[in-house]
Amino acid sequence: MRPFRLPAIVVAALAIGCGAAFAEIPSAGPARLPLAHDPGRTFGLDRGHVLVVEGRIEGTEPVTLVLRIDDDRSTDYGSRANIERTTAPGPFRWDIPVTGLRSTDGRALRTDALRRIILFRTGLSPVTAQLRAEPARGLPGGASGFSFGPVDAPLLPGFERVAPGDPRLAGERMRAIRRPGVDPLTASGIDGVRTVRLAVPGGPLRVTLWTEDPGEWELLPHPLRRRIVVAGRVVRDETLSPEEWLTRRYLAGRDREWRPGDDAWTLYGAHRGGRVTVEVEPRPGEGLLIELSGEGPGARHLSAVLVEPASLNGAALAEVEARRAEWHRAAWTIRPEEEGPPIPVFALDGEDPTEPLRFVGAAGGPAFAAFALTSRKERRVSASIAWSGRPLPASLHAAQVRLERRDVGRNVLVPAEEILRADVSVLPVRTDRPRRYDMVVHVPPDAEPGLRRGEIVFVARGIRRTIPFEAEILPVRLPPTPAPVGFYLDEPPHLAWFGGDREARARRLACDLAVLRRFGLTGNAPAFSTPSPQDRSAFLADARIAAEQGTAGPWLAYAPFKRAVAAQGLAGAAALAATLDRESEAAGLPKTVWSIADEPSNHDGAKGPKPVEIAAAMRAAAPRALLGAQLNNPGDVRHAGVLDVAIVNPGFGIDPARIEALRALGPRVWLYNAGRPRLAAGYWTKLVGAERYLQWHARMPTADPFDPTDGREGDVQIFMPSTEPCAGTGDLHRDLFRLAEGVLDRRWMEWLDGRPEPEAAALRTELVSRFGKIWTAAAKIPDAELDRFRRDAAALARRLNLPPGQGPEGR
Repeated sequence: MRPFRLPAIVVAALAIGCGAAFAEIPSAGPARLPLAHDPGRTFGLDRGHVLVVEGRIEGTEPVTLVLRIDDDRSTDYGSRANIERTTAPGPFRWDIPVTGLRSTDGRALRTDALRRIILFRTGLSPVTAQLRAEPARGLPGGASGFSFGPVDAPLLPGFERVAPGDPRLAGERMRAIRRPGVDPLTASGIDGVRTVRLAVPGGPLRVTLWTEDPGEWELLPHPLRRRIVVAGRVVRDETLSPEEWLTRRYLAGRDREWRPGDDAWTLYGAHRGGRVTVEVEPRPGEGLLIELSGEGPGARHLSAVLVEPASLNGAALAEVEARRAEWHRAAWTIRPEEEGPPIPVFALDGEDPTEPLRFVGAAGGPAFAAFALTSRKERRVSASIAWSGRPLPASLHAAQVRLERRDVGRNVLVPAEEILRADVSVLPVRTDRPRRYDMVVHVPPDAEPGLRRGEIVFVARGIRRTIPFEAEILPVRLPPTPAPVGFYLDEPPHLAWFGGDREARARRLACDLAVLRRFGLTGNAPAFSTPSPQDRSAFLADARIAAEQGTAGPWLAYAPFKRAVAAQGLAGAAALAATLDRESEAAGLPKTVWSIADEPSNHDGAKGPKPVEIAAAMRAAAPRALLGAQLNNPGDVRHAGVLDVAIVNPGFGIDPARIEALRALGPRVWLYNAGRPRLAAGYWTKLVGAERYLQWHARMPTADPFDPTDGREGDVQIFMPSTEPCAGTGDLHRDLFRLAEGVLDRRWMEWLDGRPEPEAAALRTELVSRFGKIWTAAAKIPDAELDRFRRDAAALARRLNLPPGQGPEGR
């Protein structure tokens, strides 16, 4: 078939034989995007082929490439396949197995009845590419691969599908698993397998099993007892305590750090899959028998088996792992690291600095400073903080360089120093980049004004380096923020898996809230137990903990009502909420804002009661109840009339006019998840008069908490996982500091509002002039401008020479 062209679009012609499948596909050769194959009739792709997208991106900026595939049932975006990848400049290649192609809404595409394939881009960099289908690469001679899971799951080329119901399988309650994010070999599997018997050639064999269920959402399956036998040989037999499993598996990636040259394979994919390899020689005629047993989720999970003659010396395994590596590298793009504001840099193996590190703080608030160390040789260090006089509470964290997944639904990873390790000795001072450290001084409410001095002492083998610091405590009593700020909270999932009593749970929840309170964050949505008619005490106990830790009311109950509806039905859940409101009031606890909907436009057409129906049931059962919802779409405004609290983000619209129009419909307005937490928590809440800011989420890892690639979104967590139920200030995410800085910004603005001096009015005007009233524009301005604002305001206060109790706080 000769290439042909469609108007206004360059077409890479894909020749089709007389049958339903591509037998061979001559291409028009590389061409500028967009490319399309749209013959005006249905055509097929052989399930033993892969669709190859190969080309080159010119320029210096990544480009988002979109491969659209329609079948005869595709009518809109959701009903067709839309494979979207942000791809770095330079050459690229995707190998997409025909088996397992699915539409965006989850339907398996009819690969024997396709209508069109289109490749296009967003972005400005030129792209040349070609589309072709080619036979999938087989395994090296004599090797056989078996991939377990759903029939229509993606299949790594060279492997045979084994699905539930296959006569080679035996087990109880077997179920096929399909997980997002990870590569096709390990993303699917079967749970509940007891035995597998495979026909194999005679002679010595090398057998490799992939045995890990990679998990989904917060769940990482956690078998404590596991035994695997291959051809009579025990290849794994382990019994772990919960603490041992957490240390060996859940926290296994905690110390892994990005270095130049690392990618999604070296940091994540290579460590996933639960691979075990053994050499055996089955008895002639018996085939290869694999036996699985154990206790706990995932104990009898099997993803894949590779069988190769021992004489291949592992060549087939090396080929399979190379293909997995290709998949991870094609699927995830590493974007260059973003440059932050400059910080002081000291030499670990140089002279002690003469200029001190400086903090500026006020009574009753945290003060922050950052610096970095260099070293001519990689060294691990210990560190301590020593004060010259009366000490102030302080902590030091080392910044770990990890890959962050910033945007839901995008395949971009960014190196960032966002994870802050409390044990600084676990991260060496490197030779290729300075090691950043963050110090926080928590100034007590009764701290005397003045200058406090001290030093940070670093010790390495043969080296002792001291960094002096000065903490200036200004004579101030800043006003509290009128808009409380905090995080959505939940129980640490990994500590809930293994049971435990209510007292241990209460200690964990109180610990999290105490840490947040120390940073000035009291607007949190507490971690509430799901109530039931038989047990309301746990919910009320959680409410008492929140009150004892200074959580500002009314507080949001994000999940309990929705879970109660699922368990009790709408009428039962409404009656339960009414009872809890009465009992909370009798106990002197703040009122609860019951979340009745979460981004409802995302779930249009879903089963279950609509927000208006939920609100009607709640009003009938509890006329005084406070009802809230998270709104992230302009169309969600239709729900505002039934709400007491509308919790909105930039997807809904948070510019002043939008918020004023929403408020006119009746609800109070809170903000959430604005993307720039410091700016939103401080300046923007004041600008629009929002009564609270909430940030998602303090404890919401996805499966493996140190692998950002294994789910539909990245790991969202402020408190990094630990085996300790209360790790104090432990390992943190920098967003905690950002939110605390936003609170200080707001308190600073409130102080300026109370000052009559023209210089104060000028600073207020300058702030609004700099950040404006359009969120999309303000969000592009770096936080360094807020640092400058605080420095300028502090300088003004010093010039005013105010008496104690009337001064400012700044950086």
